[in-house]
Amino acid sequence: MVAIIIITHNEETFIERCLTSLQKQTYPKNCFSIIVVDNASTNHTTELLESIEKTSSNIELIKNKENRGFAAANNIAMKKVSDVDYIALLNPDSWVEKDWLEQMVSAM
Repeated sequence: MVAIIIITHNEETFIERCLTSLQKQTYPKNCFSIIVVDNASTNHTTELLESIEKTSSNIELIKNKENRGFAAANNIAMKKVSDVDYIALLNPDSWVEKDWLEQMVSAM
C-alpha cells in the first residue's frame, strides 16, 4: 500500500491535472491512497478539492484553517497514514505518467 501526500495552497490551476494523472495509474487503485492537505487556500482550490473528493474513493482532503507550511502539513497527513509500505510526497503542480507509481514501487 502506498500513501501519496500532496500539499496545496491556492493551486487550483494545477491540482486537478495532478489528481487526474494519479487516477490513471496502472497500479491497482485499491493499493494506493491520496491525501491532499489544503493549507487554507483563499481562491477556489478548496471547493475544487471537495468536489473531487466526493467522486473519488481513494482521495482524502484535509483542510487546514491556516497555512501551516509544507513540513507541518506533511506531518499532519502522515499522522493519518497507517498500514502503508511507502509514502510518496508529490507537488501539486506535478503530473505523472500512468506507470509512475508502479515504477516507483518496483524500484523500492
